[in-house]
Amino acid sequence: MRRQAEIHTSATNISYRHGFSHATGLPDACAQIGSCSQALHWMEPQPTFEEIRRILQPGGVFAAYDYNWPATTHRWEADAAYIECSRQARELEMKLPYTGVKKFDKGQHLERMRASKCFRFTKEIVVHHLDFGNAERFIGIALSQGGIQTLLKSGYSEADIGIDRLRHIAETVLGSQLNPWYWALRVRIGIA
Repeated sequence: MRRQAEIHTSATNISYRHGFSHATGLPDACAQIGSCSQALHWMEPQPTFEEIRRILQPGGVFAAYDYNWPATTHRWEADAAYIECSRQARELEMKLPYTGVKKFDKGQHLERMRASKCFRFTKEIVVHHLDFGNAERFIGIALSQGGIQTLLKSGYSEADIGIDRLRHIAETVLGSQLNPWYWALRVRIGIA
């Protein structure tokens, strides 16, 4: 991801560094804002929050955010098919050998932030975003999900996962025309 960001960044005042959520290598109190986009569920909470508190200036803001999947399209049938495909994928993922990777429940992010005692104030807000898409983009988003990619790489077929059914429904009800979609973004905010 860092390589892709470097490739696509033309600004000269931005730099990227190797680091981890719990050991960034940044100096104390060097930042006013820290953010985490759709990744906090992969990070060990307490050491991550302690590192964020260390690098934020007093009053600095940490924002961790996740999209609620899927977007709400103009056709409930597509939304329902996506949710069913995701459920089917989660069931199959449970059958894969345990890789030792921990995943933390996104619904508990705010409570873990509060329990960490690293923030003077915490709050969750929901932000809405208008977007446009069609069947091709809808399927592309489903195929971009890490769990589905893991299943495909493990030998499961699109039919096993339910992608074929999702594709059929999306092509039938969403088609190729761009229509409005509505995303909800859950943002957990912590003040250092």
